[in-house]
Amino acid sequence: MSQIGRVMGVGAALVIMIAALSFIPLPIPAVTDFLTLGLTRGIGLYDYDAQLGLARQLFGPVIDTVKYPHYVYPPWFAYSVFFLGWLPPEHAARMWFWINLIMLAGSVILITLPWSTKWRMVALSVMIVSPTVISLVTVGQFTVPILLGIAIVIYAASRQSASLFVIGMLLMTFKPHVGVLPFVAAGGWLVIQRRPWQWRALAGVTAAILDLLAGVTLAYPQWLNDYLAMLAIFRSLPDFGVYPNCSGGSIMAVHLLFGAPVISTALYAGGCSLL
Repeated sequence: MSQIGRVMGVGAALVIMIAALSFIPLPIPAVTDFLTLGLTRGIGLYDYDAQLGLARQLFGPVIDTVKYPHYVYPPWFAYSVFFLGWLPPEHAARMWFWINLIMLAGSVILITLPWSTKWRMVALSVMIVSPTVISLVTVGQFTVPILLGIAIVIYAASRQSASLFVIGMLLMTFKPHVGVLPFVAAGGWLVIQRRPWQWRALAGVTAAILDLLAGVTLAYPQWLNDYLAMLAIFRSLPDFGVYPNCSGGSIMAVHLLFGAPVISTALYAGGCSLL
């Protein structure tokens, strides 16, 4: 009976989540939450004008009330969620929202596996009400795969699993400017430890990165030029460095103190808080 009860509980949760795709309002407009709908419509990832034109067709006048963001991530991030482009935009954004909540919960569970069930539940509860998590899901969730990657790497290290380590490291590449430090730290740890499973993990990570780059280059030969060009455009925007949609404890504190979320000041404040 307990097994049947668990199955029924999982089924009920799935029904609720599916219903939420239609009925639960999003914390932000769908247009600012999901940027790759153009993939299934033949629009380039880094063609901002075409993306903006598609957004105007799909979302109407609301596009003029929000800041439509640039896609400043490598193409494999978008390729991993391209299937969302087959859904109506509102449903795609809601599904992406739920996928990220699941990734957040999965990250907490992986990190707290050595804990007792009671304390894992406490950790999940704290996660739900954490100001950083709330601000993250309010402005969009493009950082969550990095957190999941870190959690998988920690779990893989505890289980000496080279294959899981590779998966975690690949997730860190989804947002390079955020994932680069944990990626380098994890890779350095593999080299320093010099154990057989860690050499296998290092070889697996190297092979996976090379295969990923080769596959993306075959599918999209000019991706690197377009990606770097988009980064240059993004850096030249008037509000670069004072970006209203960024989240994080130090950024929110700087916003309260200075009236604008100045990223450079927030990074300095965040770094000092670690000392």
